[in-house]
Order: sequence, then structure tokens, then C-alpha cells
Amino acid sequence: MKKEICFAFIFFIILQSIAIASDLSNNYPGSVLLPGPSGPKINNLQITGTDSGVETLNNKTIVSPIIIGNPSGSGLPIIIQKGGVTSNYTGLTSTVFSSIDSTLNYTVTVPINWKLTITASFQGVLSATGGSAYFEINRDTTQVADGEFNDGLIWKTVILQYLFTGDGSSHAFSLQYSISGSVSLGVYYVTIIYRLEPAN
Repeated sequence: MKKEICFAFIFFIILQSIAIASDLSNNYPGSVLLPGPSGPKINNLQITGTDSGVETLNNKTIVSPIIIGNPSGSGLPIIIQKGGVTSNYTGLTSTVFSSIDSTLNYTVTVPINWKLTITASFQGVLSATGGSAYFEINRDTTQVADGEFNDGLIWKTVILQYLFTGDGSSHAFSLQYSISGSVSLGVYYVTIIYRLEPAN
């Protein structure tokens, strides 16, 4: 009797394993869920190496992963670059913080256990003395990094950086400026790098 119960239990476990494998194959072919309760998957895995843990991918190499969902991209970290040597803006005169260019903005869901690093760099110059230029990285409606200069007619290099820890919600990030005084502002070679990756 005990042997029959044992064989029946083993048969049940085998059937469950087949069902789970079938479900994974149908719903997540070649994919693995990345850190975070709702966060994106890596598709088309090519994994080498040995695993000393239980499904933890220890000591393994993921070759050219494709990230699907939000955020999305190819490879880890996901790097989004906006702007460049042709992103030049002159005659900026807003006295309240405004986006330098909406095409430089980035809206993304940063999953829990992920991080987003933003680096904005550019050169700026005021058209005359007697004024100031202010800059910020803005998250939604909150200033999270800032800088300024007030030397008219002198070129300045500005670099702003910000690290955001994912909370699973969507956020809009932008580079903004404002000025004071009877001057206008020019910014040149504006480059923003958004770098997304698991935090651990």
C-alpha cells in the first residue's frame, strides 16, 4: 500500500512539472523575469556557465539579452542617448523653468529593484553680462539636480547627474532651464544619457 501511494505521489509530481513546463513554454518562451514584481523580461536567452544556486543564474553569462516590457531595449544596462553634437539651442529667454527641448525628455517605468542614472552635459553661454542661467533635471514636477552660471559672454561646461531608485511607477524626466536679467542663453552639444539597470 505504501509503495502504491509513493508511486502515485511521484506520478502526480511528474504531471505537475510537465504542466508548469508547458505553461512557461507557452507564455514565456526563452524568457526570464527580471528583478521587481512587475518588471520586464529578458527574451531569447543564451546562457553559459554553471549554476550553484536554485534558478539564480549564478556564474552565468547572458549573451545579447532583449528586454521587453517597460523599460525596453537590447542588452543590459539599457542605455538611451538623446541629443548630441547637433542639439544646439539659441535665444532662450524663459524666466521660469522650461524644457530645453521636449525631444530630450524621457518617460519610463523604472521597476522596483532597478535604478536609472541620468547624465546631462552641454556647453552654455549668456549673450551679455548682468544675468544668470539656471539648469535642472526635473522628475515629474520636482527638481532633482541643478546647476547655474552667471559669467556673461564666457562659455561654460555644465554636467548634471541624478540617480533614481525604481518604485515601479512611471516618471517623466526632462532637462530644464531658466534665466534672470536682460540676457538670452545659448546651449550647445546637449547630450543626455539615460542608463537603466538592475540595482543588484
